[in-house]
Amino acid sequence: ENIKPIESALDKAMKLQGVTFDWKQNDNILSIKQDIGFIAQDVQEVIPELVRENEDGMLSMRHQGIAPILLEAIKELKAEIEELKCKSCNCK
Repeated sequence: ENIKPIESALDKAMKLQGVTFDWKQNDNILSIKQDIGFIAQDVQEVIPELVRENEDGMLSMRHQGIAPILLEAIKELKAEIEELKCKSCNCK
């Protein structure tokens, strides 16, 4: 219920920054030291629906929610490209 299209997906995607990081020893669930992802606090400012807070105040992010944002951002870029293709260019 309450299904709505994602608006301004490209703007949201452009505000996110992917990072590499090292897990703290006490956070290391899968014996992984280096990882790639997002900083939950940063994502929370742009797409708060993707960030959860546990009872200890620790933030986590639903990474699978990034895929729909990126898909819609690609569609927005495609529409911009098609629009630019249709315009005549006086470049020469």
